[in-house]
Amino acid sequence: MAATQMEKERIYTARNEAVKILHTGDTHLGFRQYNSEVRRRDFFDAFERVVADAVENEMDAVVHAGDLFDNRNPTIEDLLETISALTTLKKADIPFFGIVGNHESKQNTQWLDIFETMGLAKRLRSRPIVVENDNIRVCLYGIDNLSGPRLAAADFSDFG
Repeated sequence: MAATQMEKERIYTARNEAVKILHTGDTHLGFRQYNSEVRRRDFFDAFERVVADAVENEMDAVVHAGDLFDNRNPTIEDLLETISALTTLKKADIPFFGIVGNHESKQNTQWLDIFETMGLAKRLRSRPIVVENDNIRVCLYGIDNLSGPRLAAADFSDFG
C-alpha cells in the first residue's frame, strides 16, 4: 500500500488538453554581478517573471534545469524570496520540479530537498515524475550535475 501511495505522489494530472510544461534553468538567484544589489534584484525579477508567466499561462508544471541559486550558501533574504516565488506556484497548483546544478551543489542535503520537505518542489531523479491527462503522459527524469570523476562513475542503469 505504501508503494502505491508513493507512486500516486509522483503522478500529476494536467489541467490542459496539451500538457504544458515551462522549462527554465540557470536562474542564479542571489548573484550579485559586479557586486551590485541591482543585478541581484534583476535575477530575482527574471525568476518572478517566469513564475508569473507560468501562472498566467496556466502551465501544468515548471521544470528547472539546475542552478536555481548562484552558490551553495544563499543568504536568508535569497531563501525567503525564493520560497515566496515557489509558494506562488504552489497556490496556483503548479508543481515545481528541478535538479541540482553545479553552482548550488552541496555535499549532502540540497536546497531542493529542503523545498521538497516544505511541499514547494520535487527533485527529479531516476524514478519518473509523471504529468498526464487522458491523452498524454509525460515522464520527467533528472540527473543532478555530474562532472569529472562523478560523471565517469555514474550508474545510469536505474533510468528506464
